Amino acid sequence: MQVRPSFYLSILCLQVAAGPFCWAAEKSDYAQKVAASKPDRHWSFDSFAPADKVESANGPLSPEYPYFGKTNPAVKMKNGGRIVIADPGKDSVFDFDEGNEITVEAMVNLDELRDQAAILTKGRTSNPGVAADNQNWAFRLKKTRGGQAGVNFLFRSKGTKDHPADWHRWTSNQGFTVGDGWHHVAISYRFGDPESIRGYLDGKRVKGKWDMGGATKRPPVVDDDEVWIGSSMAGNLNNSLFGAVDEIALYRRIVPAEVFAKRYKRIEPELILPEPEPGVLALTLHPWTNRSKFPLNLKPAIDRWEQSGIGFVRLPKKYDDWGVREDWGEGVVARAVTEIELEPGNYEFLGRSRGLARLFVDGKNILSFPAAKKGGGAHNQVLPVPSVPRKGMRPHALDDVEKIVSFSSKGGKHVVVFDVMVGGPGLRLEFGEGCLAIAKKGEAFRLVGPKPGPELTDQGWKSFVAETSAMLKERDRGARLAADRQGEYWRKRHKLAVEKLVQDANENKTIDGLIHSRIERARKEAGDPHSFFNREVRPILAENCYRCHGEKEKGDLNLQDSKNLLSGGESGLPTVKPGKPDKSHLITVVSRKADDERMPPKGDGLNDRQIATLKKWIEQGGQLEKEPKAIAARAPLADDLTFLRRAWIDVIGIAPPLEVVRSFQVDTSSNKRSKMIDRLLADERWADNWVGYWQDALAENPNLLKPNLNNTGPFRYWIWEALRDNKPMDRFATELVMMRGSTWDGGSAGFGEASQNDVPMAAKAHVIGTAFLGVEMKCARCHDAPYHHSTQRNLFEMAAMLERKPIKVPKTSSVPSTFFEHAKKGGRESLIQVTLKIGSTVKPDWPFDELEGNLPAQVVQDPKDTREQLAARITFSRRFAEVIANRLWKRLMGAGLVEKVDDWEGKRPSDPALLAYLADELIRSGYDLKALARLIMKSQAYQREAIDAPENLAESDRFFEGPYRRRMTAEQVVDNAWSVSGKEMNLGLLTMDMEGRLRPGFFMNFGSPKRAWEFTTLANERDRPSLAMPRMQAVVDVLLAFGWRNSRPEPTSHRIEEPNPLQPGVLANGVMGGWLTRLTDDSEITRMCLEAKSVSQLTEDLYLRYLTRLPTAKEKAAFQQLLANGFDSRITPAQEIGPATVKKRYPEVSWLNHLDNEANSIKQEQEEDARRGDPPTRYLRNAWRESAEDALWALLNSPEMVLVP
Repeated sequence: MQVRPSFYLSILCLQVAAGPFCWAAEKSDYAQKVAASKPDRHWSFDSFAPADKVESANGPLSPEYPYFGKTNPAVKMKNGGRIVIADPGKDSVFDFDEGNEITVEAMVNLDELRDQAAILTKGRTSNPGVAADNQNWAFRLKKTRGGQAGVNFLFRSKGTKDHPADWHRWTSNQGFTVGDGWHHVAISYRFGDPESIRGYLDGKRVKGKWDMGGATKRPPVVDDDEVWIGSSMAGNLNNSLFGAVDEIALYRRIVPAEVFAKRYKRIEPELILPEPEPGVLALTLHPWTNRSKFPLNLKPAIDRWEQSGIGFVRLPKKYDDWGVREDWGEGVVARAVTEIELEPGNYEFLGRSRGLARLFVDGKNILSFPAAKKGGGAHNQVLPVPSVPRKGMRPHALDDVEKIVSFSSKGGKHVVVFDVMVGGPGLRLEFGEGCLAIAKKGEAFRLVGPKPGPELTDQGWKSFVAETSAMLKERDRGARLAADRQGEYWRKRHKLAVEKLVQDANENKTIDGLIHSRIERARKEAGDPHSFFNREVRPILAENCYRCHGEKEKGDLNLQDSKNLLSGGESGLPTVKPGKPDKSHLITVVSRKADDERMPPKGDGLNDRQIATLKKWIEQGGQLEKEPKAIAARAPLADDLTFLRRAWIDVIGIAPPLEVVRSFQVDTSSNKRSKMIDRLLADERWADNWVGYWQDALAENPNLLKPNLNNTGPFRYWIWEALRDNKPMDRFATELVMMRGSTWDGGSAGFGEASQNDVPMAAKAHVIGTAFLGVEMKCARCHDAPYHHSTQRNLFEMAAMLERKPIKVPKTSSVPSTFFEHAKKGGRESLIQVTLKIGSTVKPDWPFDELEGNLPAQVVQDPKDTREQLAARITFSRRFAEVIANRLWKRLMGAGLVEKVDDWEGKRPSDPALLAYLADELIRSGYDLKALARLIMKSQAYQREAIDAPENLAESDRFFEGPYRRRMTAEQVVDNAWSVSGKEMNLGLLTMDMEGRLRPGFFMNFGSPKRAWEFTTLANERDRPSLAMPRMQAVVDVLLAFGWRNSRPEPTSHRIEEPNPLQPGVLANGVMGGWLTRLTDDSEITRMCLEAKSVSQLTEDLYLRYLTRLPTAKEKAAFQQLLANGFDSRITPAQEIGPATVKKRYPEVSWLNHLDNEANSIKQEQEEDARRGDPPTRYLRNAWRESAEDALWALLNSPEMVLVP
């Protein structure tokens, strides 16, 4: 937000040397002291109109700050908000040159400090018409080594022949803690005299040093650029003030130290603890960044929620006004407050915390915890499994500190307040397994809550985590929806899209009607499949020529157009001269040697037989013929159970559970399929089923540790939440392009990361082009694409729009000149052309007017934001709707109407009318992907039996007589296998930094995966065995075998789907397959076996559960033979059931201790343990259990387990 001079006086109270003070309230003692110092400019903010990113706030207040009154307005800024003051002109009060003296002072209260925080600066605004590095002077705060806010002064010196211009920065050695209240800061300096620099903090002089550019006697640059309060560099967040500011004063002289000595006084208040709410455990969050020290009283709460017990699972998520995740800041304090009732007696409180924590009971601090550890190398010692104070307890987590304190109660109610510091500078905001429990001496510890919580055992903690996680998940959704302020804008925009983009107002068309019409039309227009041209010639041209010389018309030549065929292309020679092959240019170019201008240019070229075929065709007249169409009979409707399985897999990625199958079987209503589709589309697991698709298409590529090339942030969580909330697809794409919110905790800003890439926005432009426009620009990173119209300039223009400024072409974005030397020596001209010079500047510009050339002004909220312009031009285009509709069609029907879905150049839709209809319906629905999915799934085309597409079926010959048979995605294979097997993924934490000591973005924590999309690459620096994750690896092995990409440096919409020998092997003999066919105590299949009334019923139930169909007579007989023996005596008698096997608990191995010799031994044991799997159930006799496991193995390895029916 920019507050402009035209209404400046209505917002700020300004004192000038020759004018009166403007006050909206009675002056405080502090303001009177500043006025007595006679500043040249003074901003008091006593009257202020709130605006975007700048709002009114309380300033310093008495009695804590006795120089101020009980009311005192200030301004608060965030996210690049600033107040803009125009420079009156040359030699103004704001212009400082050689010999001029400057003093600036202010009161500040920071919520967060990213790097620097501008308080009052002149120049370096990035305004048009002024130099980018025109910093006349800047009064700022800068993060010190200890993470404090130091006093900072910056200017740019004028350049001379002998001394180029340079930056000069002075920073104080000490600072103040971010978040601990109001502080007075000041700086004074005489330009040309570097020894004159003075910094002040809270009335005291602080020492510092020139830490950039060194001291200089040279004068600063000076021009008429604006003065900004609160930000610089076009609102750059790393240079913006996050917090409040008050009483800024500017002087054109050096103010003596004794003046500042009387500016600051602070009286520490008394400790105030909150009162509990009856019967409630309330948790609140409070901003704080000092991981080593609590403030006496916490700052006002910024969030609140309730739990059943004091256990810290994770923080609730924070959302911006678009409903996109954003960060809480560098750190927060979580405060748990409740009231407990105890019988008289002696108790023990047990607390666990990874970081700074304190426990108050009835107002008394009875327990404190040290600050969290930070950083460290990999040579730490592997520690033994922690001992526990009670038998059967869950040990504390790695790096958590456990403390016990005795407590005596006379009986009655007690107020409990437990504060825990989360995060801090350079730390992730994670709790570990922090908790507070209580027990009578000798009894089991239970989590503290209004009612006694679960015991602190593995099972008790697991159940508490599950309950709390589910609650937080729903709460997050409510918070997203409540935070979103964009709804009205999108409603208006969707209405406008219907007006501007819908092509056909006829809403009575249907998918089935359009498919039928095309089939009938094609049958009438089809060419003779047995003619010489269609049988022999067309396949040669289609395979070798049409890609460049079809609709694309490279070289002005289209071999599918009779006129063009005779007239020729840019060569001017007739491509085909009927009856005269030797005078036909086509024969000339296909007959040349490879090093000449042969066509096709790639590969081995045409063989002698193919050339002879073309000659024969030309001798016969060289006529084009209508294309033959192989149209199969319409497939019949699939049976109910086939439809049911297909719908469940397509919508939520797993087969239907047994109870759903049985219910669907007996449902006789005529609309039961329609009801099932509606039910599935309302299921939040729709999001789980789609995330993996968009991870590939958008190149989501986070790493567990130490970023590699093109690693991104984990924006998978933004994808999931957007799909969960069914955000319109144009909004989905817009949020991605805008890169909002958190980079490392699941905002779409994570998409903006591209580690080790010197033009990251070029990589992002490539992703966006393929994902939403069907424009492939991969080659354009270094040169113009040889087989596409897109140029290197096109890519860099989009990249500049994303960057919001012109960008320079780096050395890496070109082709070495030696590559073209062959052509210079008379060889064949290269297909590759480099049209952008290294170092040239490319301005932001939309390169695809043919896709969108008439954007309505009201679509863009901020016309100056080129990134938003790009998002609008992409999403408010007909092409965007067609691309999204085509992607969904392929996902549900097995093939796209345009193939490839991410590269449309030179392609015609196989059914243009159907694609146009689907795009219209998507637009009419408000870009609701579920609405379009409902339309497709309720069509007969979708509900027909699947058909096998003939090998090498031409795209134009796809008539969708039924859906094409397809294999499940890798994620569906894994998710479905776990689901039907009745097992829950319980594989531990997907991280190599369990302690949370290492900074965000450098090490990641992906939590405990429950669905396949939550996995990522398990690679570590050198594939060290001590960093292996055997249980995770067992699942990843299956995913990889079925085409999952563990690394996504580039986008794709086309995984390798061909069968390979590894696929049956990894399911039949892999570790995961062994787990899922083992009948264990906690398996749902074990329960089915225990409750089965007969072998026949069990066999039917297993087939329905695994394959969603009844067994054939042959299959039923085989299972009868396998399971009948011992069925009646399969259940172990109660007196023979032994105790449950206690799993071995291993010492934790992480990045910080993986070089310890013991780490490898532990991992070897864990690998063997993973191969063994969980112990078999105690409730079934071994002989029968093993037969039942053979039956499960047969079902799990059925080809139907990996196919969409």
